[in-house]
Amino acid sequence: MPQHRSVVTGLISSLFIPLLLTITLSGCELGVSYSDQDERIDVSYFKQQCDDASSRLCFRVKEEGSSSDYETFENLNGFSSYQWGNDYTINVETSFDDSGDASSYRFLSEQTVTANTNAFSLTLYSQAGILSAENSDNTSWSLGGEISFSTTAEQGSDIDRAIAAGQVLQLEFTASDNVLTYSSLLCAAAEDDFAENCEGISNDDWTIRHFQSDCNYTEARLCLVYRADSSDDWELLQTTSSDISDFTPQWGQEYDIEVVKTLSAGGQLISARLEENDANPESFTGSSNNFLFVLNARDLADADSDNKIVLYDGGQTLFCDTLCDELAEAKDDEHMLLLDGYVEVVGAGSNSDDQNSTDGQSNPEVEIIVSAIVCNENIGSDFDDCVADEDDIDWWPAGDSTN
Repeated sequence: MPQHRSVVTGLISSLFIPLLLTITLSGCELGVSYSDQDERIDVSYFKQQCDDASSRLCFRVKEEGSSSDYETFENLNGFSSYQWGNDYTINVETSFDDSGDASSYRFLSEQTVTANTNAFSLTLYSQAGILSAENSDNTSWSLGGEISFSTTAEQGSDIDRAIAAGQVLQLEFTASDNVLTYSSLLCAAAEDDFAENCEGISNDDWTIRHFQSDCNYTEARLCLVYRADSSDDWELLQTTSSDISDFTPQWGQEYDIEVVKTLSAGGQLISARLEENDANPESFTGSSNNFLFVLNARDLADADSDNKIVLYDGGQTLFCDTLCDELAEAKDDEHMLLLDGYVEVVGAGSNSDDQNSTDGQSNPEVEIIVSAIVCNENIGSDFDDCVADEDDIDWWPAGDSTN
């Protein structure tokens, strides 16, 4: 009897295995089916070129509340209420392809609408026809055949030249109530050179303090002290040139300016160029507006008979009064100095063509008055530890002395 059961079991097994294989193979051939789902997605306040060969604009979408980057999607069926300048969260019916990726969205309803006036940049491959002039003087432009924007004749000429050369353009805009406002041409380059020359370029608002400080480089150089609009921290402007192109600040004046900044692939600030100056910088002169700043005593000139020392670049003088001898000793010892000082107006100055002068007014002649030597220490940890005890200087130690 056990032998008969064994034969029957073997027979059933021999029949079941091919049947299982047939079902499994049939399942592979049929594939997995994904049903439509009701979902909620975020839609960005601006669109972008769908791809580098497209003349069309795509929505920028992602899952609601996701921290991932937006993805481009050409059509949101039925979403006719979209306006540039608004961030949306919308309810949609999502259809999926065989891989489980969203293949289409059908608009159901708006969940939230939030105005967003932040500046944004668009990378546009002009050879695809994404940009076209709407008039002969190049002051009105169509973007993707969907929305228009205006420029000055000079701005339009710059765009026209870049298009004629077949370049990739990076343009900055703002948007509000479905109106696109042009800000600037951030960069233009041949497609092969675009990544090297243009990526990492954007506009930013900066506040420039009314004094400068040693850059902490191996060579004697002064750096601006600045703060980005999005930050609470002051920093030394440690770029290759240590300054902002087309901008010459005056000691004793604090500026709120707009710059075009360039970041490396690693996010390090490489350079900055003035985009819009401060027509009315705020004055911070006199002893009530004192500040702490760093100098490398090794690189200071000797005091003259008037107790004045010319700073590194020769563009400014330091009045040391009774502290001149101590500064001379620090120079001999090659010490770093943390000084307490202020800017004093000592003359009316003369008319200047300087771009920072406004309404024909001249920059006054100023002098830096040293009121105290706070730290006088060896370069390195001795000096850094001394500075760390001071509450009013949060931008030191600066970066490594590599420039």
